[in-house]
Amino acid sequence: MSESPRLSVGGEWFATHRPASGAVLESVVIGAGQAGLSAAYELKRRGKDFAVFDSNEGAGGAWQHRWDSLTMDDVHGVADLPGSQAPAVSSERSNQIIPAYFAEYEERYQLPVFRPVRVLSVESAEKNLLVLTSAGDVLTQTLVNATGTWDCPFIPRYPGA
Repeated sequence: MSESPRLSVGGEWFATHRPASGAVLESVVIGAGQAGLSAAYELKRRGKDFAVFDSNEGAGGAWQHRWDSLTMDDVHGVADLPGSQAPAVSSERSNQIIPAYFAEYEERYQLPVFRPVRVLSVESAEKNLLVLTSAGDVLTQTLVNATGTWDCPFIPRYPGA
């Protein structure tokens, strides 16, 4: 199985895949976890011109960072993606099984996921949005924020805790 497209810091993707001068992507998806891959699946199905930027080195979203004791027996089907089901329940570690499943999904549907790319900011640019990334900038008509909470989780404050 070949790897999904990669964007190296230094602008490789922008040299070979960036729209022609003045052209604008129809959408940019930030994050390639479950929400990002689900959005990418629908954008691909609808024939849209888009890119997915993910800050992780590899596929798997937050699943790759889960604790080793979380097994597929405990996942209960919550890792399914559109048009696909996660591997059958087993006692194997979910932080290995689900990232492999996500990588295979990206390949099967030929989703344009580029990593590691960190989105630094999004700015208004007339009728479009300017997405500034660690690998260069791109214009888009729409944006899907699928970053999740892994890098910056909300930790509620409890008096006396």
